[in-house]
Amino acid sequence: MVLQLTAAQKAMWQPDRPTSMECYIAERLGGMHAGRWIDDLQLDVIIHTAEVFGAMASRGANASWQDISLTSDGNMDVLEQTF
Repeated sequence: MVLQLTAAQKAMWQPDRPTSMECYIAERLGGMHAGRWIDDLQLDVIIHTAEVFGAMASRGANASWQDISLTSDGNMDVLEQTF
């Protein structure tokens, strides 16, 4: 049996609702530790990994950081697509 990988459907971004990534970051900044393996990593490592995975998911494995634009508030547009 060969499994086929398919891209996950991206949830529509809603400006008045934080993404799951934003919620996770806020929880970690608030000191929450849920005992998950990812909670043992430094927060900056998790955020950067999310950026890289988001770039790869939205632009392919050969994504270039020069091709990633900043949003009007100065954040990378890829982070929203990751979680």
